[in-house]
Amino acid sequence: MTFNRFLNEQIDRMDAVPGFQMSDAGRKELALWLADQGSTPLDRRKFERGCVAEFLRDSDLCRRIKATLDECVEFTTPPGLSDIKAVWYRLYPPSRSHERCAVCDGTGYVIVRRGDAEGAKRCGGVI
Repeated sequence: MTFNRFLNEQIDRMDAVPGFQMSDAGRKELALWLADQGSTPLDRRKFERGCVAEFLRDSDLCRRIKATLDECVEFTTPPGLSDIKAVWYRLYPPSRSHERCAVCDGTGYVIVRRGDAEGAKRCGGVI
C-alpha cells in the first residue's frame, strides 16, 4: 500500500457519513492538506526509501490522520474541510508562535472562502 492509497482509503471512509459529498477537487485538496501536516523529514525519507509498510505502521502522521477522520465520522452533520481542519488543530495544536494571534485564533491558519470552496492559508497576523 502506498501513502496515497492510505490517504484515499481514509477519505473514502468519510463517504459513509450520510450527506457527506466531496468533489474530486475537494478530495484532492483534503489529501494534499493531510499529507502536508506533521510530516517530519525522517518520515518522508523512510517513505521515499521504499519502507512503505514501516512508514504506514509507525508514522505519527498516519496515526494523526486516522484519529482526526475517526472523530469527523462521528459528527451529527457532514463535516466540511474547515471542520476537519478544526478537529486536527484541536487534537494537534500548532506551535505556540500563534498562541495569542487575534487573526487566526491561535491555529496558525486562516480559513479562506471563494464561492462555494473553502481552504486555509498560513496566518500572517501579528502576535
